[in-house]
Amino acid sequence: MAEDIIQQFTSGEYKEGFVTDVEQEFIPKGLNEDIVRMISARKEEPQWLLGRPSQVAGHAAAGLGPSGYAGD
Repeated sequence: MAEDIIQQFTSGEYKEGFVTDVEQEFIPKGLNEDIVRMISARKEEPQWLLGRPSQVAGHAAAGLGPSGYAGD
């Protein structure tokens, strides 16, 4: 009985007229220089700000940790 009411309520069209159009952009999983550049461009960051995150992403992709890390 309750499941029928829920199904009836949720299966129909939304009738109240309120709509939110949300812009979405999907970025591939993972972290590499291309993804860092894509995010930076989306945020409209200046080019000079891109240097360090790109360098870090390159080190992460190569499996390099920070110097002085306990694993060194």
